[in-house]
Amino acid sequence: MNYGYQEAFTGLTDYNHFFVNGELLARFLQESGANIDRLTEMGLPVTVEQSEQKAHLDDPLVYHKFNNFAEKMVNWDKLPAKFTAAGNQVLTNTAAVDLEYQDGLQAVLAQTDEGEQLRIAAKKVILADGGYCGDPEMMAEKYADSAELLNLGERKADGTGIKLAAKLGANTNHTPVFGLVCLGGHFQKNLVENAIE
Repeated sequence: MNYGYQEAFTGLTDYNHFFVNGELLARFLQESGANIDRLTEMGLPVTVEQSEQKAHLDDPLVYHKFNNFAEKMVNWDKLPAKFTAAGNQVLTNTAAVDLEYQDGLQAVLAQTDEGEQLRIAAKKVILADGGYCGDPEMMAEKYADSAELLNLGERKADGTGIKLAAKLGANTNHTPVFGLVCLGGHFQKNLVENAIE
């Protein structure tokens, strides 16, 4: 079988009905081998095997699955200590609530589950909040029949990143697209939300 970058890019673009961020997908695929190596180094090895999902039984043999789920969870829980050891700060149970922006990004304003307010100086921020399927108002705005949908997405995905990007003037208009697995609203962000400077 000959399955490389071009086949993966074409296959994923077609599978997602061309609602993809081409630049981001290209970068992801170009780094996929190195990322798999990094996962192994972090104690999260994967093996290529046939997908268990009926819709993908005839797909090329490129599906990566964690070798041992229980071991994966143990090693996953060790990652914050590795990040801290490398000189990074790890905050759990903490969410971004606003961005301080004046002549460029100055800081992320965050709040802990206990209500403590934090100001985290930053020149760049990645808004990776998972969409907005946890915000009934945003869902209703894009999907007239949203109350009839079986929403299997994360309720904590409340659209915070989209709202913060819009507050700074980013174009957050989009054509709604459902993920066939999670049934959550997604849209092409054109990297505007992924790196605000």
